Amino acid sequence: MKWGGRAIVVFSAAYAGYEIYNAENKEKEIYRQGASIGAGIAGGAAGGAIAGGICGPGSPICSGIGILIGGAIGGIAAYQLVDAFDKELEAFTAWTVF
Repeated sequence: MKWGGRAIVVFSAAYAGYEIYNAENKEKEIYRQGASIGAGIAGGAAGGAIAGGICGPGSPICSGIGILIGGAIGGIAAYQLVDAFDKELEAFTAWTVF
């Protein structure tokens, strides 16, 4: 369980770096990947907490499944939300403050 979690984190970071490196608009892709990773972490924490509350503290498999499902739902939802606001994000990244 310990090594599997670390492997997933490394894989996610490598995939996000690959997507950012190959993107036309790198700043927009940084926002997209950051939102997906952040929401995946939050969804995983919420899913694990809910599953732990339902199954009790003695079932780590149930909590692990809750973490995986919650993380996937959070990441996918954030990615779709960023896609829904794609035009606004394009305008936001075009602003120059200085």
